[in-house]
Amino acid sequence: MSRASTTDFREIQQDFAAYLRRPEEASIPAGVAPERAALYRELVFNNIKSFLDNNFPVLSKLLGAARWQSLAEQFVAEHACQTPYFLEIGREFLTWLRESGNGYLADMPCAEELAHYEWTELAVAVAEDDPAASFAAGALLDNCPLVSANAWPLRYDFPVHRIGPDFIPDEPPSQQTFLTVYRDRDFDVQFMEINALTWLLLERLREPERQTARQLLEQLAADFPSLTIEQVVAGGEQTLQELVSRGIIIGSRSPEPPAAD
Repeated sequence: MSRASTTDFREIQQDFAAYLRRPEEASIPAGVAPERAALYRELVFNNIKSFLDNNFPVLSKLLGAARWQSLAEQFVAEHACQTPYFLEIGREFLTWLRESGNGYLADMPCAEELAHYEWTELAVAVAEDDPAASFAAGALLDNCPLVSANAWPLRYDFPVHRIGPDFIPDEPPSQQTFLTVYRDRDFDVQFMEINALTWLLLERLREPERQTARQLLEQLAADFPSLTIEQVVAGGEQTLQELVSRGIIIGSRSPEPPAAD
């Protein structure tokens, strides 16, 4: 193919892509039958929208069919996806919502957090498996617990897990919402409501520094002045056991020996 032919073909592709994004505004490339172009556009849009429907069932229900359709059309028209994978469409939709400053959903301030909450379910469902792990000898408190890569601690201003047709908050409550989304041993995605201490503990355990659970809990106690260090450590130990039972903590490592003088 000559350089001129290649350039012509690229121009046709760009024109056709513009039509797929905005069929009401862009022209169909010369030589393309209008009925075929319209059918192809419908197939492409419906394919993208089906992934959005499956990824964001609550948000789509809250907006209603007409407004959700319009939002999907705006997404297709405006956003240049950075990945060819259909499973990443939900992430791309979130990116677009954030870049738009939630302008299309200004009357629903909880929409962006709700969309993120809904997206995490698919993201965790298709994530890679954890590497093999085991538990080091000794008490979990005095070792370094390993958090599953498929367990994500989440923090929201809105109680996203309660939002639905009968509850659409206009403003965030005084207390934040803390959740963990994780994939259990049967590979089913689960959500667990947690408190601020558990959220902080999971966040710190995911960091590369190798500290024992006891050391981390003693440090975190400073953020909870109403509790003694002993209470924080005791409560943390119970929490760690529950996290193990749910498959959120998948193993542990022995602490690193202190450096020689």
